Amino acid sequence: DPPVRIGGMTPEEVAEVLSDAATCAQLLAAAYREFGDPELAGGALEAAGEFASSRAGFLSNSK
Repeated sequence: DPPVRIGGMTPEEVAEVLSDAATCAQLLAAAYREFGDPELAGGALEAAGEFASSRAGFLSNSK
């Protein structure tokens, strides 16, 4: 059987992308709690999503 692919990535690569995005969101949320910047909090999920998307694109294109 051919390996399972999700968006051109293996399940392990997908998990890595999601982990990276979660880490990014956690760091941004912590910075918001520390400095109280509402723009930073508002952009936390957006930034994590953009990071995950670019990481996924990189992994897909590196095949």
